[in-house]
Amino acid sequence: MKVVSIFFTLKGSTIEIPFKEEYSPYKKGDLLIFKTDEFKEEVGKLQREEYSTRKSTKIDLSGEILRHVTERDLQKIEVNQSKETALKDDFFQSVEKLDLDMHIVSAHFSFDGSLIYIIFMSESRVDFRDLVKSLAQKFQKKIHFQQIGPRDKSSIKGGYGLCGQEFCCKKFLPKIPSVTMESVRVQNMAYKGTEKLSGQCGKLMCCLNYETAQYRELIEKFPKFGNEVTYKKKKGNVVGLDVLNEKIKIKFDNNNIKIVPLNELEKNL
Repeated sequence: MKVVSIFFTLKGSTIEIPFKEEYSPYKKGDLLIFKTDEFKEEVGKLQREEYSTRKSTKIDLSGEILRHVTERDLQKIEVNQSKETALKDDFFQSVEKLDLDMHIVSAHFSFDGSLIYIIFMSESRVDFRDLVKSLAQKFQKKIHFQQIGPRDKSSIKGGYGLCGQEFCCKKFLPKIPSVTMESVRVQNMAYKGTEKLSGQCGKLMCCLNYETAQYRELIEKFPKFGNEVTYKKKKGNVVGLDVLNEKIKIKFDNNNIKIVPLNELEKNL
């Protein structure tokens, strides 16, 4: 079923809500109050509207947008934010006391004040049941913990990449993609090393995926590395490819190396 979904950022998570005609006045960047599938009021920023062909069972049909954030709402948000410092302090103290390997990324109260969200990082699985009991006893709220990885942290915290632009995962990517060394190999970038191909999160940069499909299509008409080719009746072996400029590097029998246009190779591939 074709629907229009509206995406919100909520401390790093995303909510999808089917489009209704009354949502038309809302624009990208608007700060809105909306109701979740648990019938709780929350605050989020409208990221985008887009068409989807997914089945309606995958969309949060019970969620809905309530209104633009009002002055009174902003005051309530400010009060909740003022409590977050104490929440983080208690988190650090409890984690140290219980000797848990956890690093907090964000902590906040839900807009209606009934729930506390804590997002953390850890290198392994953590038994935080005692931590939940400690915090719940002090704040008298339901506690929701979420463990995330380095990519997720970057999408929450934001920042700027080597290109000078805001992180893709923060700026526009609705979901964090999986990036593998296959994308690196297809684009002949393995020689750069993983350090130069990694983002601030320490993982392979998301943008490596953007041109992989085009490279995979273009490279089909190139000979493979090591293949024997003929150029002006001289035989040699492929030692390099310039896919975008459609050129090939050949090492001849006399050890001379020459870069030549792909279309000038003799048809013995």
